[in-house]
Amino acid sequence: MGQQEIYDYLKNNRAVWFTSKELGANTGCSKGATNAALKKLRREDSGVEYRKSKEKKPNKCFFEYRVV
Repeated sequence: MGQQEIYDYLKNNRAVWFTSKELGANTGCSKGATNAALKKLRREDSGVEYRKSKEKKPNKCFFEYRVV
């Protein structure tokens, strides 16, 4: 499990924003594998967008991801 599974899941669920935790749970990838895959996908020109989450928690910054 890894980068391709994450990308395929995002591609099949276009226009829906997911946190890395949600992506890991939905694809069966570990937290570390999910974060590494998302980091690589952000660097590549793969069409993966990310933004700061609108969820407010003190001292935490969450990102959400999707494929355009």
